[in-house]
Amino acid sequence: MIINGLRVEANADLCNAELKSTNMDLANLMSAKLIGADISDASMRFAKMSRVVMASSIMNGVDLSGANLNYSNLMGSICSNAKFLGTKLNYSLLILSDFSNSCITNTDFFNSDLRGVNFSNSNLHGSNLTESRLDFCDFSHANIDKSDFSGSNLTGAVLNLVSARWSLLSTAVLNLCDASKANFYGSDFSGSSCFQANFSFTNMTKCDFSNTNLMNANCSGANFKFAKFSNANLDGINLSKANLEHTEITFEQLSYASSLVGTIMPDGTIHR
Repeated sequence: MIINGLRVEANADLCNAELKSTNMDLANLMSAKLIGADISDASMRFAKMSRVVMASSIMNGVDLSGANLNYSNLMGSICSNAKFLGTKLNYSLLILSDFSNSCITNTDFFNSDLRGVNFSNSNLHGSNLTESRLDFCDFSHANIDKSDFSGSNLTGAVLNLVSARWSLLSTAVLNLCDASKANFYGSDFSGSSCFQANFSFTNMTKCDFSNTNLMNANCSGANFKFAKFSNANLDGINLSKANLEHTEITFEQLSYASSLVGTIMPDGTIHR
């Protein structure tokens, strides 16, 4: 495939290439080098791009739906307003990339390194981010409904105002994360670590916190109706003005809370 006088093929050296607004659907770019390339607004649907190196590339508005980028390197790339529908990005390096305002539904990021990635205002509905590094990622205002974060590290991540209904976060690490005013309705946090996490004014209705570490977490004003806390560690948790109606929680667990002022207790009474 020849585009703009450049040979677009496997193992090609396309560093700093100008491929903006081109059509590369179904292209074979396996192991190619596109460091610093500009592929903004290009169509690369179902392209074969495993082991591609695209660090520091400009990818605004690109369409990589159905493409295979397993084992790729997109570190520091700018991919805002892009489409990654059903894209494969397993075992990939994406540190400090910008995926803001993008459609990333049903995409696979299994065992990938996404530390510091910006996913703000993006749609990641149904995506697989299991066993990945997501430290200090920004998911603010994102849609991560029905996504799978099992076994991932979300230390220090920003999750405020996200929609994360029915998501899987079992055995994940969410220490020091900010998930204030988020919606985690029906999500599974079992076996996770949420040390000093901020869940203030968050919707946790029907969530499963079995065997979860919530030590020193800020859950003031959160809604935990019908949530499960079997064997959860609640040492130092702030539950002031939280709603605990119909939760599966023991009085012994509640005795370790740092604050229960104004809390709606499991029986519906308000703690003074």
